[in-house]
Amino acid sequence: MNSSGLTSIDQAVSKELANFEKGLLDLSGLSLINTNIAQELVNFTGGRLDLDGLTSIDRDVAQELAKIEGSVYINGLISIDEEVAHEFAMFNGEFLHLRGLRSIGEGVAHELAKFKGGHLYLDGLNLISKDIAQELAEFKGGKLYLRGLNLFDTKTIEILKLNPKIQLPKISIGTK
Repeated sequence: MNSSGLTSIDQAVSKELANFEKGLLDLSGLSLINTNIAQELVNFTGGRLDLDGLTSIDRDVAQELAKIEGSVYINGLISIDEEVAHEFAMFNGEFLHLRGLRSIGEGVAHELAKFKGGHLYLDGLNLISKDIAQELAEFKGGKLYLRGLNLFDTKTIEILKLNPKIQLPKISIGTK
């Protein structure tokens, strides 16, 4: 259901939308949701929930969204804190897309490495330090996608390659 034109909804509307049973529920027009709305959206079983318009999220909303069993797209987030990362690590669904994140700290990386779901997309990251790579190398979920990395040193890539669950960009590293 394409509801991307909605820029705000209340709890009653979110409850009705969560009853949609097939395919995509596109709520990408929303820039903010509260805990009550997130609690209703947890009941969505149609497959893919698109919340790409969200630009910020708090721990309580993340905790609710992490309960969704399908796929959740929140590519509008450009940063998250450790509390939100901790809640997202509890995600047990198929796909969690956080492609809008441009950078993360060690604490966020440490929490996201505990991810329990199928696939975590962090393709928006283009640069990470060796310390962050070491945290992410402990990734526990199905697959971690870091295909946006383009600024790195070989040591960082070698650390990440130790975990076969991590998908890296197709690169060739020359030797001198």
